[in-house]
Amino acid sequence: MVADVAIHRDHPDNPHAHVMLTNRPFNPDGTWGQKTKTEYILDSHGNKTKTPAGNVRNRKIWLVDWDKKKK
Repeated sequence: MVADVAIHRDHPDNPHAHVMLTNRPFNPDGTWGQKTKTEYILDSHGNKTKTPAGNVRNRKIWLVDWDKKKK
């Protein structure tokens, strides 16, 4: 995980900091990992299906689970 910290003192009575954290994995070589992958919606014959407008149907598969709620 990477953190970006910005400390501000724009006004003497309001010192504060902002912390931004990554929600993406890293690969073993240090490059960014994928957040999602695309899965195509197939018909019963294994062919990609299309919308009425002619676009290929697909869905996004999340590869990170940082926002999943535990039950």
